[in-house]
Amino acid sequence: MFPASASQTSLYGPLGFSDVSFGSQPFGAQPLSDAALAARNPQDDFKQSIHVVQQHLARIQGLARSVLAGIEHAYQPGTNPIQTAAEAESLRQMLLELTEYLRQTGVGALPLLDPVNPIAALPTEEKLLEDTAKSIEAEYAKHQRMQESAATVVNLLTAVDQSLRK
Repeated sequence: MFPASASQTSLYGPLGFSDVSFGSQPFGAQPLSDAALAARNPQDDFKQSIHVVQQHLARIQGLARSVLAGIEHAYQPGTNPIQTAAEAESLRQMLLELTEYLRQTGVGALPLLDPVNPIAALPTEEKLLEDTAKSIEAEYAKHQRMQESAATVVNLLTAVDQSLRK
């Protein structure tokens, strides 16, 4: 595949494969052995990432409830607005961290299901067909209205043009 040397020459100068980095490790610095390749399992990594996201979501949900309770009870005695503000800032920071983690791991491209009852969140095939049919009908009706409006405008412009010619 690549020559044995660690660098090649391109049109733009020398190209060193050991200079390319991925994350904190240089790409060509250490070749992966068969044992290292066997130990890395993308499915297990993905499952672990999903598990981490679900744990993070549980903490976010708890903190969000605490902030909401602090806001709802803001004028009651015993409620500390400074604590509520700190919790809100912490919630914002946790959401930013979760967003970054979702981007890094690729888990963010998937819908997150309820860990307690994942089947309840999945729509049935009939529901998907019904939703698709409704959206197609809505788009068709919208397209029909646009055509009818365009035809009305053309008729009005034609009528005005004919009256000016006479």
